[in-house]
Amino acid sequence: MPAGVAWTEPAGGFLTWMTLPHRLDAVALRPAALEAGVAYVPGPPFHVGDAGAATLRLSFSHLGPPDLERAAERLGGVVAAALTPAQA
Repeated sequence: MPAGVAWTEPAGGFLTWMTLPHRLDAVALRPAALEAGVAYVPGPPFHVGDAGAATLRLSFSHLGPPDLERAAERLGGVVAAALTPAQA
């Protein structure tokens, strides 16, 4: 993942939380992630008030390690592209 991205270390269960750099919005980033073949649940509905815009929930229970690695690479590419200023 690009610098500034953090995630929780699962201690059981079937999901992990990712936090994007604060200038990114998980809801706005979702269409690009879906186009890249990665689905996630944006975090704002799981927070109080306006918090959580830069968070997302990732499920890992359905895929095996090779697929999870590919998904992480794809999502990392989407995040990196969102962090890169538009070329004029």
